[in-house]
Amino acid sequence: MKKKMKQLYEEHAAIYNAVKMQDSDAAYRAMYDHIAGVEKAVFIHDGEQK
Repeated sequence: MKKKMKQLYEEHAAIYNAVKMQDSDAAYRAMYDHIAGVEKAVFIHDGEQK
């Protein structure tokens, strides 16, 4: 659980920092990666879609 929380914190920090720096490309990539990871965690388990 700690590992997942650290990962989520780092993803949110990357999004925040990109927005703060007004780097729209980095913000887009960070947000896309975050959403893809959440989608995988929520909807896919052991290679099977829920």
